[in-house]
Amino acid sequence: MTTAIDPFRILVVDDEPKIAVIVREHLASYGDKVRVDAATGPEEAEARLKASLYDLALLDLYGAHDMPIGTEMLHRIDELHLSTRVLFMTRFNLREDALGLLQLLGS
Repeated sequence: MTTAIDPFRILVVDDEPKIAVIVREHLASYGDKVRVDAATGPEEAEARLKASLYDLALLDLYGAHDMPIGTEMLHRIDELHLSTRVLFMTRFNLREDALGLLQLLGS
């Protein structure tokens, strides 16, 4: 008898809709093993997080005008007491920001 396994739930958050779609489509290519949703901003992402449980949130670290939407979403996930794991993505070189981000995550 085969037991059905729930798909791994991923939320992709990127303020650039094209990037969100590309990442979502690539991850969705894994078939029924994953379920991928996308949001293009913190408000939409928070609504999705409140409506569904996610195993992973793949967050763009910086949004338009270098706004730190990734860290904002990390705080919202923490405030909602979710067990969602977080992975940041960015197009920027983070050497200067890496220590500050690690300090933030440690708090």
